[in-house]
Amino acid sequence: MAIIVCPQPQAAEIGLEVMRRGGNAIDAAVTVAFVQGVLDPQMCGIGGCGVMLVHSPKTGDALLEFYSTAGSRAREDQWEKLFIREAADRYGYVLEGWVNDVGYQSVGVPGTVAGLYEALTRFGTISWDQAIEPAIPLARDGFPVTGYMHGYWTTDYGPDVVPHAQRIQATPAAKAIYTRDGELYSIGERFVQADYARTLQRLAHEIVEKSGGTKNLALIGIVRRGVPLAQRIAQAMRGIDGVEVPVGVLDITLYRDDLSKVAPQAVLRSSNIPFGVDNMNLVLVDDVLYTGRTIRAAMNGIFDLGRPKRVSLCVLIERGHREMPIEAQYIGRGVQTSDTEIIEVRLREIDKEERVVLVDRVE
Repeated sequence: MAIIVCPQPQAAEIGLEVMRRGGNAIDAAVTVAFVQGVLDPQMCGIGGCGVMLVHSPKTGDALLEFYSTAGSRAREDQWEKLFIREAADRYGYVLEGWVNDVGYQSVGVPGTVAGLYEALTRFGTISWDQAIEPAIPLARDGFPVTGYMHGYWTTDYGPDVVPHAQRIQATPAAKAIYTRDGELYSIGERFVQADYARTLQRLAHEIVEKSGGTKNLALIGIVRRGVPLAQRIAQAMRGIDGVEVPVGVLDITLYRDDLSKVAPQAVLRSSNIPFGVDNMNLVLVDDVLYTGRTIRAAMNGIFDLGRPKRVSLCVLIERGHREMPIEAQYIGRGVQTSDTEIIEVRLREIDKEERVVLVDRVE
């Protein structure tokens, strides 16, 4: 049995769907956190901080603290002369101009994104972009202002904090998001956070950013499960700038130097790379990075076709135990394993289901 507890029902339903598709509690929690950041925009969202206690029957308890930190130029005495009094709730202090409560000086260095990424990498099973994706259309397309959200904007919480109607338009950027020229949105009106959506997309699709855009960018999926993964990534990239990023298919069987260990009899499948690789930024895509021999073989296959400008590696699972000096630049999940274990990635395009399974090796 699983229980999802969060302020907004829509976020809980999205978390439930994650678990219905085979995700675990951490997958759901991280996904819900991103959705909550959109549906409750007056809260911290990705600009905040948090703490997570993970209990696993296999590995025990783990505490993840991802609090905000002070900026590098903060000083202990910077607000000493602005002190008025301690807040009545003993949670903070009241200063002249509310400089510690609203505005740019009050903002700490966020810890949320790093904390959620750490949680998902260590304990989750879905990819980073899968966890972020449900929040993007909610921010981009908007949702009706709820009574809860509007009530937060208009409720007075006492003399020691800035009134929320003033808080959410304390800066020009905030005013442009939360109001129409200073007028609050009404209950039921559609509330759009286009900048937030773009930020989430950037987090989800760092390949495009690190490649300097989609010009001369191409993906090559390694047979078998690297192929549907590459196709999914290309589809996601279309949502960024509308460009069709080409996808190639590479069968590396004949390039393996350990062919006898791969299978009793090699199964050859056709490669299909419908573009020239010279001077291209290529991203190899595979499901699991293990010894590195598959990637070495893929590199040999690529350089038989031409001379790309750059070759990067994107994998869904990084499991360690490398036998060659090969590392991935884009990693969905890092999973600690032993040599006696196997990671099985199952994708709906091939396996009719979505799962990542850690099983013992059968000798």
